[in-house]
Amino acid sequence: MAKKKQVVKKKKKDYISFLRELTNWICSNDHNKEQLQKLLDDSDSNTSALFRRITSYCYSNPHLIWYFNKYFNSLFDSHIEPFQMVTSIIYAMELNGQTNRRNFFYLKSSELKDYNKAKVKKTVQEYFDVVKNKYINDVELNFYYRLFTLSVLTHEELNEMYTMVHGKEAKLGLRDVGESTLMPNGSGTDETEINEYVNHYRSRNLPAPFQTHIDGIKEAIHNRKECQSCKLKGQQTVLYDSNLEDFGPVDVVFITLNPGPDETLYNKPLADDAGIFHRKKMFHMPKESKWLLISAITCHTRTQKDIGKTEKEIRAVAANCNGILEHVLSKFPASYYVVIGATTTKMFGIKGSIIQNSGQIFEENGRKIIPCVHPSSVIQYHGNNEIAYNEAFHTIYSILNAKYGITQQSPDQTLQTDSTVNNALNQIKEFSKTSYGSFNIPSDKIVQDITEEHTLFDIVNLNGKDILMIFIDNNGQKKYKIEPYNLPIYVKSSPDWKDRDMLTNSVDSVLYINGYNRQKLITSIRDSMSMTKKQPFQVGG
Repeated sequence: MAKKKQVVKKKKKDYISFLRELTNWICSNDHNKEQLQKLLDDSDSNTSALFRRITSYCYSNPHLIWYFNKYFNSLFDSHIEPFQMVTSIIYAMELNGQTNRRNFFYLKSSELKDYNKAKVKKTVQEYFDVVKNKYINDVELNFYYRLFTLSVLTHEELNEMYTMVHGKEAKLGLRDVGESTLMPNGSGTDETEINEYVNHYRSRNLPAPFQTHIDGIKEAIHNRKECQSCKLKGQQTVLYDSNLEDFGPVDVVFITLNPGPDETLYNKPLADDAGIFHRKKMFHMPKESKWLLISAITCHTRTQKDIGKTEKEIRAVAANCNGILEHVLSKFPASYYVVIGATTTKMFGIKGSIIQNSGQIFEENGRKIIPCVHPSSVIQYHGNNEIAYNEAFHTIYSILNAKYGITQQSPDQTLQTDSTVNNALNQIKEFSKTSYGSFNIPSDKIVQDITEEHTLFDIVNLNGKDILMIFIDNNGQKKYKIEPYNLPIYVKSSPDWKDRDMLTNSVDSVLYINGYNRQKLITSIRDSMSMTKKQPFQVGG
């Protein structure tokens, strides 16, 4: 008896991939209508959603938007075929020279946010680190993620890789396309409950003692000497937020740089999109936790550049606010201070990369400080930023869970039941932090002698003091060599500027500096040039 032919269910294209291909079709010289029809058939997008999305590309051309609103809105409804709608809009865009990708206005939307990318890459990286004992770089990880989006690397295979590293009970928790009811970390918590928590504290009226205190500070600012001479004088002031009802000790203080426009609407720090992202993480702290949110600089700006274009300028403004910051912190004695962002971290005396320091505990001036990557960089870049950001909250969760006797795992903290795997991960983590930043390099792959069979593949700046040289041998295996970061600075001296040629093979001395000092030198030169750029350059006497 012949077997029944197996029916293969065609998988619909995910929304992000569909938009990429649609954009490529719009920008192509040959608008093949058969390709467009196939592209639309493979997607689940309806007519109204397509209309809104494609017209959003033209937001930088108000006359086109006016035209679409006046003549197109009444023509297209749910009964019109998507193909007819798309071809009509593209025809109008072509006539107005708006089918060039460089002219597009890309609308940012939470529906396009890719919650799976960082998790997939991290899972693959850990799998190769622990199971295969191989290091793969970010370019290779992106190829694996591409395989995942094409369904070549399946959910089941990824889950199997994840459990091999973290134990049989661990769950990866990837989000399905279109899923919106679960947190992106797969914690299973209802999104509605988290949003209610965020909106409650973001929009609630502060308790009377706090509001009276804040009003008093704002009144004092008008007569405060430091504020009168500050470049931000007259800008709206935003002070602090807390889940307490009165002044007293807190478990953790979150300190960000300064409030932006959205914070002025709510009169609270961390109230914009990045703040919402951060507060959602705070939701998973123990319910008994006591916290304070505050900015190091109290006055709002549109961007960080409005505070100052150099670190020196930003520090000068922060110094004006330091008395206010310390006064508020004295009202809320804290066990730990979480400083958010690279600039704020440096203000508190923590040197080095924010990616490497995020989640570590430092002690400065009698305070326990935990650096944390800024949530806006996580939203924008993901990758190492998200991993480092999660490391900071891993530390926070662990401290607070221990204090309040909570044994359950917080989001992003994985269950590790296999002691062998657990020990291996701990060794890699410790090795990574102490020697080579975020690179997990097996020690047996590090070589000292390079021969003709080794081909140089890449060079990476590890920590400003060392560089990692990546080689590939004849068998296709990677080998690594670590060398000191030595950058030559050549010095040519002469009694007159006229004698100093731009191109010369004769120098008086050479100085070698590492990557860390190179950045300091560049910053110093840039600051000096910015101070003298308006002065005429004098040649000779």
